[in-house]
Amino acid sequence: MRVAMIPARGGSKRIPKKNIRTFHGKPIIAYSIEVAIASRLFDYVFVNTDSTEIGLVAAKYGASVWERDPALADDVTGTQEVAADFMRGLNSDEACVIYPAAPLLTVQDLAAGHSALCMPDTQFAFAVGQTPALHDAGQFYWGRSAAFAHIPLWERWSRMIPIPPERDCDINTEEDWIKAEVMYAMLKS
Repeated sequence: MRVAMIPARGGSKRIPKKNIRTFHGKPIIAYSIEVAIASRLFDYVFVNTDSTEIGLVAAKYGASVWERDPALADDVTGTQEVAADFMRGLNSDEACVIYPAAPLLTVQDLAAGHSALCMPDTQFAFAVGQTPALHDAGQFYWGRSAAFAHIPLWERWSRMIPIPPERDCDINTEEDWIKAEVMYAMLKS
């Protein structure tokens, strides 16, 4: 079984209610859910959340809702720890963590990540930005199920999936949000 897991914590501080804030007409998390479903790469698309409000939005857009352990819903718990906890509850071979604020992500990006994960000796495949230097693009990463629990993410067994500059936007601040809105509008025009 192959799953997508969208980690969407309710307590976003820099951008309040970021994961369900309206972005070009719909909640931003809807874009991540829709691209995961459209990719046809997954048996299930889950939103992992501690928020009833996010869960309702996720279900509306076609995702299954996985209730997150409250101990993993703080400001310091990383996605790998959340994914490892999530994977313990499933019988899955591979999973893709898709960030909830990734409106510029494409089906082709997800497919490229999965192809990279299938390469020999690969445990993880990451979306990375190309400018000014390689960096986590804040969109997705694939992993083998067992790797989430005990293997460091950035090592020799990780592959990088380049995201072109016109779609490279990790949304963490209001400035990032505005930049992403402009980039999205330009791509759609």
